[in-house]
Amino acid sequence: MQIGQVSKRLQGLSIYMVGIMGSGKSTVGKPLARLLNYTFIDTDKVIEEVTNSKIAEIFRDHGESYFRQLEQEVLKEVSQRHSLVIATGGGIVTSIENWGVMRQGIIIWLDLSPSIIKMRLRMDAIERPLITETNLETRLQELMKNRRPLYAEADLHILPANDSPEKVAQQIIEALPGIIKTPL
Repeated sequence: MQIGQVSKRLQGLSIYMVGIMGSGKSTVGKPLARLLNYTFIDTDKVIEEVTNSKIAEIFRDHGESYFRQLEQEVLKEVSQRHSLVIATGGGIVTSIENWGVMRQGIIIWLDLSPSIIKMRLRMDAIERPLITETNLETRLQELMKNRRPLYAEADLHILPANDSPEKVAQQIIEALPGIIKTPL
């Protein structure tokens, strides 16, 4: 099925990218949005713009529960629009209310191997509030153990290996017809 046909069958349904930090939600979301002629939004970037603070600063100054509240408000706000590819924060799946919002669209889980995630997080210049260099191994294992069952509730499970973002976006496009519930 061609990209135009997939986009037409989506009928403006937004796509929510979920997965552990470093799984490539933002990196893959941008080319996916381009292919679908959708708009790309990163909820973490929206939070940073609205608060004029980095995510790590929000965690440090106000705590995780305050951040999760902001995240939920931003998700509700962006969900009012259509034809979006939305990269979410890794912990967005921990709130049942967020699932209710994301179920209005299609939820895609990017599931990279732990070894690739660790490598990416070590190389990543972005401050991660829940992980430091000293606790990377144990904290990542703990987060993945707790969140994998939640991520598994996504509509589509993508195992991208270490492919280019464009190749993963194409993989998603090819998989979407199998889960789109609209008539042909």
